[in-house]
Amino acid sequence: NGKLPLRGLARKDDHEISELLQQVPGIGPWTADMFMMFSLNRPDILPLGDLALRKAIRIAYQLDDGCDYATLTAATDHLRPWRTVASWYLWCLVD
Repeated sequence: NGKLPLRGLARKDDHEISELLQQVPGIGPWTADMFMMFSLNRPDILPLGDLALRKAIRIAYQLDDGCDYATLTAATDHLRPWRTVASWYLWCLVD
C-alpha cells in the first residue's frame, strides 16, 4: 500500500529497518531479520527468533537448553561483525 518507505531503506541502520518493517502487520522480528540477511545482505544479523539457530548456538557453545537471549547473544558476541555468516554455518549444525 506504499506505507513502507522502501526507497532508502538499505541506507538505514539495522535497528531502524527492523522497527520500520515491524510496523507492517504480520512482520515480526524474525521476518525483519531474514529480510535484512537475505534481501539487504546485512553482515551482522543474529536472528535469535529462529529456533534452529538458538539450538545450534546451544550446541556449539555447550549452553543449557533454558538459556535466555542475553546468554545466546553474549556467547556469539565475538562473531561480530559477521554474525550473519556465522548464522549460516551454525544452521548447518542442526540441518
